[in-house]
Amino acid sequence: MILNEYRLYLKKYKFLVLIMYLQITVFLILFGTFVAFLQQLDYESRSLGEIYEGKAVYQLLDNYYDGEKYQDFNSQSDYLIKLKNYYSMLNTSTDFQYLAMFNHHILLEDKGLPLKFVEGYESGGEKHQESINGTVYTAVKSFQMNKKAADFFHLNTSEGTMWGEDDFSNSTNTMSVLLGSSYRKIYQLGEEISIKYYNKPQRVKVIGFLKENSKLFFNNNPEFYLDDYIIIPYREYGNPKSEEDELFQQINYFAMINGFIVTENNTVQTQKMFQRIDAIAKQNAIDYSFIGLNPHFLKYRGLLTTLLENKSLVQSFFFAMIFLNLLIEHFAEF
Repeated sequence: MILNEYRLYLKKYKFLVLIMYLQITVFLILFGTFVAFLQQLDYESRSLGEIYEGKAVYQLLDNYYDGEKYQDFNSQSDYLIKLKNYYSMLNTSTDFQYLAMFNHHILLEDKGLPLKFVEGYESGGEKHQESINGTVYTAVKSFQMNKKAADFFHLNTSEGTMWGEDDFSNSTNTMSVLLGSSYRKIYQLGEEISIKYYNKPQRVKVIGFLKENSKLFFNNNPEFYLDDYIIIPYREYGNPKSEEDELFQQINYFAMINGFIVTENNTVQTQKMFQRIDAIAKQNAIDYSFIGLNPHFLKYRGLLTTLLENKSLVQSFFFAMIFLNLLIEHFAEF
């Protein structure tokens, strides 16, 4: 009986029922979209808070950008020892965290690489290629970092493993690298590939793929995504075996001593950090400087404010949609 009445109702008001079904479907789609978006905003704000809340971040540079000062320093017989000790003491200090990061490109054996991996592609730069022993290599995006940087930004893999301590030493000839998520269809876990890193041919092994949309704060970019990058560990090296090896280590260590200092955002800890860095620099006769005052903290606050504002806007729009749907349902009954 009830079923027959329902059929008669559908025949009589089939257009109205169709409109109601469409409305409910659209509402459910919007509801799912809003919930997913709010969850993403919550995740982003929590992630930022975990990384930067209560922290102060300063950029540390060497002062050898002047050609004459650079040559004078490198002419010292023990310059490489000073660089190594300086980096090691920064990297192992318990008074602050030292994040060594840089985005220098590498040359990668080209077997038909998509253009999005090419260095400078987005800005319209020309594709740089070199022929090495008859094989074509292309300049691709690469990001170098120490373990503390990977840990600080909570980087993790969707496949494979992150670096261990041994991956930052020069104990093996093959370097362990991580690949951005966009490389998953090109290379396999455990695969070895050939690169040229700071003019040195190098075999590297893929140990993991970063999670999609993995990102960090780098220089003036609050959301520096690593999906299209090859991520290389900053390894520490022993005595150079040749002039070419010495030049490689020189370039590598000069990149490694330019990074970011993270400390607790209070006067006592900040002063302690400044004093410790000054002592490390003087001990190794390194000329250094800081750029700006806590430059990333302002970026973090601005981005967090934007996320919270977007969350409030989405919530308001969501509740307005619920009210509108209920209103339409109400008038549809008459």
